[in-house]
Amino acid sequence: MQQRLQGLLFSALVTAMGALLGSPAGAATVPVTSDITTSQTWTAGNEYLLETVIYVTNGATLTIEPGTIVRGWPDSLTPGTNDPGTLVITRGSKIHALGTGLKPIVFTNTDDDNIGSNPGTFPYDTPEDALSVTGTWGGLILLGRTYVANNATTGPNASREVQIEGLTAAGGLGFYGNCAASALFPANCDDDDSGTIQYLSLRYGGYNVSANNEINGLTLGGVGRETDIDHVEVFQNKDDAI
Repeated sequence: MQQRLQGLLFSALVTAMGALLGSPAGAATVPVTSDITTSQTWTAGNEYLLETVIYVTNGATLTIEPGTIVRGWPDSLTPGTNDPGTLVITRGSKIHALGTGLKPIVFTNTDDDNIGSNPGTFPYDTPEDALSVTGTWGGLILLGRTYVANNATTGPNASREVQIEGLTAAGGLGFYGNCAASALFPANCDDDDSGTIQYLSLRYGGYNVSANNEINGLTLGGVGRETDIDHVEVFQNKDDAI
């Protein structure tokens, strides 16, 4: 009963945020099929479609404007295996997802139409129906270069790095930690900065590669304290919210 009540409260928040959003008429769909290696801005005039696991890398910054909609493909539609539509901010790169209270940023699946003034069609039309939808794409992952403290019985190991859960190895892009390679080493690794996230709704995501190896709604690996995260909602994710 408690879980269902929590689900209803989250769903009510989703509906309220959707009513505030306002998707522009005739918004273009922009397929995102390859890694982001130079800084760019995603605008509210478009909808962005993650067609596989997309890495923001090479020190690039991805800025997402208020009111922007980002959608992810399920693993069944992507070109490989274990690669549902997912956005990964790698070490040294940043995200600035700058939603507002009136214009939140929404990450969701390809079918969710409960956005803006549209009340949504089944199963997105009511909070009760929406509780049947989960795990339809990947999620949002932030990786940083702070110290990794686990399995360090002999003391902090500045070069320790770990593959983030939910992803298969991809040329080191899925690793977090190794502050020894940071310009902040040795004294200030905890000040690593992966960017800013505010007023963000993550809906119907999550993916299990294997047991205890999942993409969460918002996954954080070795993220430093200069990263700013506030007003984040995760609704109907398959595994952990954050």
